[in-house]
Amino acid sequence: MEVNFTDAHDARQTKEWGKYLSTMGWKIEKIKGELINGKSDHDIYLFVRVFPVFGTLIKVQHPKGKIPFEKIDALAGKYKASAIVIEPDVVGYNKNEYIENGFRVSKLRYAFSCTIRIDLTRTEDQIIKSFSENARRNIKKAQNKLAIKQVQLTDANIERTSKQFYSLYKSLGKRKKFYVPSYKETSSKMKAFKKTSTVLFAYPKNPQKNENNSPVAALWVGNCRNTAVYFHPGNTKIGYELNANYLLVWEAMLLAKKQNMQFFDFESAFDPRYPKENIRWKGYTDFKKKFGGEVILFPPSWI
Repeated sequence: MEVNFTDAHDARQTKEWGKYLSTMGWKIEKIKGELINGKSDHDIYLFVRVFPVFGTLIKVQHPKGKIPFEKIDALAGKYKASAIVIEPDVVGYNKNEYIENGFRVSKLRYAFSCTIRIDLTRTEDQIIKSFSENARRNIKKAQNKLAIKQVQLTDANIERTSKQFYSLYKSLGKRKKFYVPSYKETSSKMKAFKKTSTVLFAYPKNPQKNENNSPVAALWVGNCRNTAVYFHPGNTKIGYELNANYLLVWEAMLLAKKQNMQFFDFESAFDPRYPKENIRWKGYTDFKKKFGGEVILFPPSWI
């Protein structure tokens, strides 16, 4: 049976994402969406915030199905919004409806416009055979040198785990020269997804490589209904030398299969339609493509 990658669920359309954004000053609204392929109606999350000078912004990220523009207009009136930005999902997208409702294509993008998704309904053997030869080789090397520890976030361990993860996340950002949000923002996001996410830590089996017995790499993965989401990685120089990033992705996929997830979503990739944007994403997009999967291109943003 061929899988439909558009059935994957997006983290930005969850109550957890709303809880996370609320810690940063956004108000959360929820409206009923239209029917999708004969299935029952569903909630669409909207996020509202007042910005100095600009005014009030409403953003809607990756909503599925037919967009209920009248309901969104009513909320815009309630908040006296200066602008509404909708970044549609592929499912149910019709550009003519946006034009008819006074929208135009925008350069403003708050969510990623491209991602890569892996079909987890296949067998483990089928999945790993779809990886590049380089990825399979690096996973095998890493398995001989690393042990993976899975930490399900709880009230008891959230502070300790988030600090341990953040140090690895920040280390990776410094080495690769990409922006890393503050610890406050990152920990708020982890707390919001606490009940539905796991952090995988990689430890060297050789104690001489790691005298303090601390993790050398990590990967934080969240579950959004039927989809395991690659939230953020963390790595050190030793972790890279031991190919920890390859093994962590594979272990995260295996965990997601055990949890009956249907998809693994890499949650962003370089979009060739916008070649001058996010140029630094090219490197990690090449890494993500080594695991096979389907490239998903979202429709343009509308304002």
